[in-house]
Amino acid sequence: MGKVIVDITVSLDGFIATPDDDVERLHRWAFTSIGADDEYTAEARELFEKNEFGAIFAGRRTYEVSGAWSGNPPVPVPYVILSHDVPEKVKSGEWSRFVFVSGDIETAMAKASEVAGGRSVGVMGGADVIQQCLKAGLVDELWLHVVPVLLGSGIRLFDHIGAQQELELVHTKEGPETFRMLYRVVR
Repeated sequence: MGKVIVDITVSLDGFIATPDDDVERLHRWAFTSIGADDEYTAEARELFEKNEFGAIFAGRRTYEVSGAWSGNPPVPVPYVILSHDVPEKVKSGEWSRFVFVSGDIETAMAKASEVAGGRSVGVMGGADVIQQCLKAGLVDELWLHVVPVLLGSGIRLFDHIGAQQELELVHTKEGPETFRMLYRVVR
């Protein structure tokens, strides 16, 4: 059975986006493919591939803010989107890599796990979805890519997670534009 892994970039002060949903400064490192960041981004890709993601799980807000990735999301697996309704392009079959589910977080994650076919599920979008997953005890690992930027305000990653949670540091890696910390959720 695969793991549920939150993989997200966060500012040093704990935000995953500005108040107007801008993430450009936070995600610049992920799209760097030249110079000193090569080794770091290559390791990030290797780590991602090693965990054999079978599905990506995200919320409807992430789907909307990303522009639905123009129908071609960056990771070549199905994207399971928690939502109350299904957009026309998905209903028509035009964007077949999206699976929309409704209901509570446990039901939605069960569908994501089913779609992943025994491989890991990457939770990559939406503070609300990530918070719900943490609160429900669904997360196995937390991969944080911390960028040395202080946003001051925006969408905070760790609001509304319920009770305290203990994490075990598994791995760190410093890159020129970010510092990666991988944690295992202690149960």
